[in-house]
Amino acid sequence: MDEYINSENVEVKYSTIKLFIRILSYAFFFILGTYILLVEINYNEIKDFNKKYVFLFAFSIYLIVVGINKIISNLKNINNKIIFTKDGITVNNTFYNWSKITFPVIISKEKYTSQNGIKYNSDYLTFKHNKQKIEIEIDEYKTNKKKLTAILYSFKKQKTSIHKNIFNELPTFREYIKKDKKIGNEILALCKNNKEELKYFCQSKNSDLETIELIYYLLSEDYAEWNEFLISEFKRIFELSIEENESDKFLPLLESIIPDDISSNDEIIYFLSNKLKTKNIQGQLLVFDVINDWIDSDSINNYTEIIQEVKYLSRDNNWLIRVKANQFLHTHNLPYKNNWLDSLKYKCYKIHNIFK
Repeated sequence: MDEYINSENVEVKYSTIKLFIRILSYAFFFILGTYILLVEINYNEIKDFNKKYVFLFAFSIYLIVVGINKIISNLKNINNKIIFTKDGITVNNTFYNWSKITFPVIISKEKYTSQNGIKYNSDYLTFKHNKQKIEIEIDEYKTNKKKLTAILYSFKKQKTSIHKNIFNELPTFREYIKKDKKIGNEILALCKNNKEELKYFCQSKNSDLETIELIYYLLSEDYAEWNEFLISEFKRIFELSIEENESDKFLPLLESIIPDDISSNDEIIYFLSNKLKTKNIQGQLLVFDVINDWIDSDSINNYTEIIQEVKYLSRDNNWLIRVKANQFLHTHNLPYKNNWLDSLKYKCYKIHNIFK
């Protein structure tokens, strides 16, 4: 597995043998079409619109055109290659940066040829780049599943070692509170000078969440500059907490992203408003946990749609949703109904969470 571990560049070239075999198979169409065109067709009969020879003429032209097109399209692939470097993967001249690549893996998929009715397995290099899923059929290259797995393993290992040094040494949020706050400026400078590494660190499953919490908190102090990144991360963490069903785990990260001007964050408020309208109870509860960081009593009247939705949820079938909705209305001095049974359930619920 480690034979490529010190390699800075590994090229996997397109298989010329397999290309030659395919070109020969498509050449058969061209040869057959040419043979029919030159030998089997009576052109005098075509002039008389004999159906048999008109069909043969059209069929021969079809075979020739298909054969030529297939041969040309395959010849274009002759310079295709997959290149692995410490910076990323290049597939047929398209570059994918390691910092934006997730879940790189070699998989096998069953394929089916409708022409021959044959099922067979084919191997693919697959990964996500940003949100786009990339699949490359490796059977077309001078490699195999075992060899490419070894290459991928070695460069994934390099990728980890490249990115683990910059931000992993930062303190956690709790450690930062106890230390000299001057380190905050140093962390901000580090983030500013290493934006790609910062993004990778925040989105890596191996990163310390308390360190990410500190980073979000510090970046929020310069919110105007980091606005786009923080909004993107807020949405990503929100979706991740629902996807992994771990709101308690990710809530501190969401709470550490603090806007400097509540009235100028309509994008997040619109996002939270849409989450309130979903039927996902966990997502709705998470909205109530964070929405007051983005809407205050001075700005609440600007969001009548949210007010109406919360009033509707105050009559929801789920008692915890009703409690959270009424708490929101009470916080913003809006009319609400206090249900004593819901309140009692909520007190028991909080006590249970403290001691569980």
